[in-house]
Amino acid sequence: MPYGLFEQPARDLVSSVTNNPDAYIWLTRLKKFDSFLYKDSLTAAVWATALGRKLGIAESQLQNLAIGCLLMDIGKLCLPTDLLHKPDRLDTNEWETMKTHVDLGVELLRESADYPPEILEIVQHHHERLNGCGYPSGLHGNQIPLFGQIAGIVDQYVAVTSPRPFADTISPPKPRKCCISKEENCLTKCWSSTLSRRSAPIQPVRW
Repeated sequence: MPYGLFEQPARDLVSSVTNNPDAYIWLTRLKKFDSFLYKDSLTAAVWATALGRKLGIAESQLQNLAIGCLLMDIGKLCLPTDLLHKPDRLDTNEWETMKTHVDLGVELLRESADYPPEILEIVQHHHERLNGCGYPSGLHGNQIPLFGQIAGIVDQYVAVTSPRPFADTISPPKPRKCCISKEENCLTKCWSSTLSRRSAPIQPVRW
């Protein structure tokens, strides 16, 4: 994986966090709570920032995109650790509990600081999918805000390329096929194009 692909996004990421002390506090709590979740959040944030730069998103908004992706799973701090670390697939009731991390995350951030709406949108919509099969609202297509679409793509990509106790890790280009549905738009085509030129497995970001 070329160093240049991540050099500037990583700088953007560091700048975003250092300029937002509250986000840094939450990120520190996340690291203490679950190191794997922390690493996945960092990796997703760097990928999202790289995609945002490619899409021409303004510098000030890239910071919101990075922070939103860093904190999109912050609601999992409120869930039992045995649920998060269960070695088998979740049953129906457990899955419904897991899905509550979205609303819990939004509530945590609303109560802790005055976060920009774009960041809250990422936390709220990062599990929505373009084909309408996501949660919590089953939105589809452009019903999902742009930053929510970006977060959803990178979240799914990191999930299928990260080690999981109940499934094998998928290496590119297979994740590209998993993350790009039939409901393609200019965003997903840009993401697919980016991945198609770099087939090396993705390593977790260390910070």
